[in-house]
Amino acid sequence: MWKQLTLTDLLAVWGAVVSSFVAGWNIFRDVVQRDRLEVRASIMITYPERQDVFNWSIANLGRREMYVTHLVGSPVKILRPQWLLKPINRQRARRKGTRFLFPFDHMYGRLPQKVSALNNTILVYDLKKLGLPDIQELFAITADGREWFVGRAEINRILNNDEFKAARRPIPTAKSS
Repeated sequence: MWKQLTLTDLLAVWGAVVSSFVAGWNIFRDVVQRDRLEVRASIMITYPERQDVFNWSIANLGRREMYVTHLVGSPVKILRPQWLLKPINRQRARRKGTRFLFPFDHMYGRLPQKVSALNNTILVYDLKKLGLPDIQELFAITADGREWFVGRAEINRILNNDEFKAARRPIPTAKSS
């Protein structure tokens, strides 16, 4: 019933075990330990100055340090998955306006900002000096070119904030003839 295992059979079993272990390790490394940023935005009031500020909170949930190079807003909601809907997103952006960058100099430093592994950083802008237009998307861009988006609920909270409404400026539109 059971035949005697040859050296070739043992090597085949050993190869299958080792390759399964390597495949499992690669999946663990690429999926579980991948780079992840959690980006949040809000309107806050500083104390004791009572100054309205636009606050970005960026938490690095990965195991490698990352650099935030740009903070961006868009007046157009970006459809996801971006890789599939890229032509539609591009056309919508052309129709409604382009993205806008937050200034590189913020109240406590300058971009690019290093976010250490398993740590966070806060970037604060004076709301009245920003003069933001209407926003539908907010995201941070890292040095590797990836975009990390702020959640819809937080954007809705910002849009409904009275201080944001008072400090907003409309986007100039080109008149077509």
